[in-house]
Amino acid sequence: MPTFDEFQERVRTFQSDGMALFATTSFQGHSVPMLHMLARIDVHIPVYYVDTGYLFPETLRFRDQLKEMLGLTFVGLRPAVPKSQQRDA
Repeated sequence: MPTFDEFQERVRTFQSDGMALFATTSFQGHSVPMLHMLARIDVHIPVYYVDTGYLFPETLRFRDQLKEMLGLTFVGLRPAVPKSQQRDA
């Protein structure tokens, strides 16, 4: 597992090479250390999550708390099929 300095160096290298960076999260506890490190490096790197329309209110509050504490931008990705048309396959 890379150290913070190694993680930061990789991010900076990708940025200097002109690569577009992003992160993903499921808002589980194990995501928080990575989000914290990312915020220390560059708060402008977007963080994507799948917004199924069925997220618990607690999950949305946790997202908002992380946004406020870390200054990150969270981007919800919604399915093309509306909730009313989703069904078990």
